[in-house]
Amino acid sequence: MPTSKIISGKTTFRSTYADSNALWQVVRSLGKGTYLCEIVNETVEIDGRVYNGDYAGVQKAFLRTEILTSLNFQDFWSNLKNDCEDFYNSLREGQIVHYSNGFGQFIRCEAVTVDDKIQLKSIALVGNWRDFDLPRRYPDGGIEYGYYPKKVMEQEVFRPNASNIWEFKSEGDDPSLLNPIDITVPDMNSEQSHVADLWVRVNRIRGMLENHSNDPQAILDRVKEYVRSF
Repeated sequence: MPTSKIISGKTTFRSTYADSNALWQVVRSLGKGTYLCEIVNETVEIDGRVYNGDYAGVQKAFLRTEILTSLNFQDFWSNLKNDCEDFYNSLREGQIVHYSNGFGQFIRCEAVTVDDKIQLKSIALVGNWRDFDLPRRYPDGGIEYGYYPKKVMEQEVFRPNASNIWEFKSEGDDPSLLNPIDITVPDMNSEQSHVADLWVRVNRIRGMLENHSNDPQAILDRVKEYVRSF
């Protein structure tokens, strides 16, 4: 429920000041929907060391609408975090859900328990993945697997925010009805292997020609010797 009450001496909220996301406390009303606020002295522990806030005691006037906007924003993220935990707590091992990468691209995931928490194991790609997102073979036979296919191949386990899981909101077309995309790269036939081998040799020669030696004859001699080895 949206926050609507501001109490002098009690209400705190966050707002930027200089290079910090400072915690402010309402000191008193200045009238006409304006409040005098002061930065609270916070202690933060980083790598075992305790730091005090640099701007404690700084005062500034805020409009009521500015304070309420900050408070309601904090409530939104707090509720979203609670909803996220509730969602994961509702999952059972083996349940299938879908992480949305946007634009109709999904990673199909299986709920698994890791470190006593339900997390998601990547098991397939479904949806509108583009060709350059998927594994492909280079002319020399090498394979570029791609960022997201690697996640599936390695069955990466992660725990994204529930707002990125289709089943959390169930908006739009249901990705559970989609077939998984085949991310295997076919073996090369004999002709393709032959061409790939030629490209390997061409790339080796390119490397020799791009050598930073100051002796061009030495470079050409190495190329000739390599070509004679075929």
